[in-house]
Amino acid sequence: MSRVRGGLIWGLVLAVLGVLLLLWNFDVFASLAAQVPLILTGVMLFLGLAFLFGFVARRQEWWRAIPGFLLLSVAAIIYLAGRPVPEVWSGAVLFLGLALAFGVIFFSNRRQNWWAMIPAGTLTVVAALLLLSTQGLPAAVLGAVLYGGMGLVFGLLYLLAPERRQFLWALMPAGVLLLMGLITLFAGLGQDNPSLAPWLRLWPLLLVIAGIGLAVLALGRSGQGGAPAQELPPVPQAAESTAAQGAGVHAVPETGQGVVPAADAAGGEVPDLYEFLRNAPPEQYKE
Repeated sequence: MSRVRGGLIWGLVLAVLGVLLLLWNFDVFASLAAQVPLILTGVMLFLGLAFLFGFVARRQEWWRAIPGFLLLSVAAIIYLAGRPVPEVWSGAVLFLGLALAFGVIFFSNRRQNWWAMIPAGTLTVVAALLLLSTQGLPAAVLGAVLYGGMGLVFGLLYLLAPERRQFLWALMPAGVLLLMGLITLFAGLGQDNPSLAPWLRLWPLLLVIAGIGLAVLALGRSGQGGAPAQELPPVPQAAESTAAQGAGVHAVPETGQGVVPAADAAGGEVPDLYEFLRNAPPEQYKE
C-alpha cells in the first residue's frame, strides 16, 4: 500500500468516525442505543480480522498483527461492557490482546523478531497483575509475580531462541529478576506471618542447592567434552623403488617369461628403449 493510498483510506476512516460520533452526541442515534454496542463490536471485529488476514498473506509485514489484535481486543471490551463482569477485565483483555500480537510476531520469525518476546511477556505480566489485584493477595505476592514474571520472560527468550549461544545475555536479567522475586516473596510473607519468620529465613538454602546442581552439571559436561580426540592415521607415502647395487634397470620374473622393466613393474614410466636393450641379458635374445 502506497503512502498516498494509505493516507486517503485512513483520512476517510477518521472523517466517517468523526461524523458518526458527532451525530451520536446530538442524539441522532438515540433509537439505536441498544444496538450500537453490537454494531461497534462487529465493525471492530471485521477490521481486526482484515488486518490479521493481511498479516497472514504477508508475514514480512509483521506490524499488521498489532492493530489486528488490538481491534479484536477493543471488540471484546465493547462486548463485555454490557455484561456483569468486573471492570478490571477490560484492562486485562487489552493487555492480553497486545501480548498475543507480539507473541505471534515472535513465533512468525524467531530469528529476526526475537525482540517481540519482551513486550509480549511484559504485557502478559501486567495483565496477570491486574487480575490478581482483585483477589486480595498480599503486596509481597504481587511483587513476586512482577519480578518473577519478568524473569521468566527473559528465561523463555533464551530457551526459545534458535541459537541459544547468542542469547546467553538473557540469563543475567532472568536470574536477577527471579532472585528479586524470591526476596520480595519471603520477606513479605515473613512480615505478614511472624510465626513463619524463623523458617522463612532458611530460603537461601534453595540458592545453595541450585548452585550445587549447576556446578555438578557443569562438571559433568566438562567430563563428557574432555574425551581425547581420535587421531587420524598417518597419510601413506608413495613407495620408492630402489634398485639393488649392481642390478640393471630391469626385473627378471621367476617364471622366465621375459624381461619386465623395473620402472614398469613398480607402476612408473617405462625407461628409454635403448637403455633397456643395452642392459638386457644377452641370453634373452639368443635364437
